[in-house]
Amino acid sequence: MTATLKRGAIFFVALIGLFFGLSSNVSAMESNDYVGVSPVPPTANGDVSTYGTSKPSRVWSWSTGKYPMSGSTSNTNLYTDYMFTGTAKLTVTFTKANENIKMELYKVGLIDSKFSTITATRLTADDLAKGKTRTVNFVGMNPSTKYYIKIIAPAHFSATISN
Repeated sequence: MTATLKRGAIFFVALIGLFFGLSSNVSAMESNDYVGVSPVPPTANGDVSTYGTSKPSRVWSWSTGKYPMSGSTSNTNLYTDYMFTGTAKLTVTFTKANENIKMELYKVGLIDSKFSTITATRLTADDLAKGKTRTVNFVGMNPSTKYYIKIIAPAHFSATISN
């Protein structure tokens, strides 16, 4: 091998090692312990969404009760695994919120559109010791339309959604 070719091969191997080293560090910052949320938004018909990811179409049945969700993410936004319909209001009650939790409500359509944004303030250790929760409401929804919630990172939370 020529000296130039050897240097090129060493550089290529170092570059690949650097790439995989950085990738594992970034993913280690996220938690895969999600309940009711994921990093992928839902779609109305199960086809490829406007976000470029294929998803099943699932609508939450209110007869099941409240929708549970929890997650821990430093830099990846999370989406509810189900869409919500049949209600003019969604109530989100947090039993854990390590920081202010910003949420966006999206209306499902040909192109999903942001319907509303709301922030739940963090729950302190004193709040948790006293059994306090944080409740926010998305209002003015059309009961015949499908909606989902996007949780903006960072977010470390446990909550339920009710109608």
